[in-house]
Amino acid sequence: MRRSPSYTGILTEFARRQPGAIRSLNPTKSVCALGPLANELTATHQQSPYPYDACSPYYKLVGFQGKIIGLGVSTRNLSFVHCVDDALKDDFPVRPYFPRVFNGRCLTAQGQTQVVPTYAHDPGKMHRDVARFLRVSMAEVADDVFRDIEIHGMPFFWANAGQLFAIMLALAHQGITMYERSVYDPRR
Repeated sequence: MRRSPSYTGILTEFARRQPGAIRSLNPTKSVCALGPLANELTATHQQSPYPYDACSPYYKLVGFQGKIIGLGVSTRNLSFVHCVDDALKDDFPVRPYFPRVFNGRCLTAQGQTQVVPTYAHDPGKMHRDVARFLRVSMAEVADDVFRDIEIHGMPFFWANAGQLFAIMLALAHQGITMYERSVYDPRR
């Protein structure tokens, strides 16, 4: 938690290094948070093997009426969209994870080893186009819920976590997801 660098860019690494930054304990999808809600956002991430469910900082953005911004990236890189996968778990039309739980060894902020069980995404099922899915499935509400923008050739995005989650959840209940049909669970 203290020394492993962020793998998502220099801005997240800069945030991780700030005094008072708190990092969630998750072997594959850890999150760094700053500010008065940092501990509340990160404290329970290790309590579920699903990295994006209600225990995760990603999902907690819904309850806190969070806004998500992407600096230098488009919605193609919007990890938050996996919250719907994990909220529905076995009822989600796609099984995006390997079938077994992996035991990730993590070092806590105090330097103690803790085993954190987690599911890991199956790269063979990660055939999805988040930006296209959002653009096509939410065309009529896009400007109120999310937006991809470009400034001087650099991509950016913003999204309203609660509204985006609610719409994606309703679509998933109808069998509409960001994943290609070729990876849908045949039992559904």
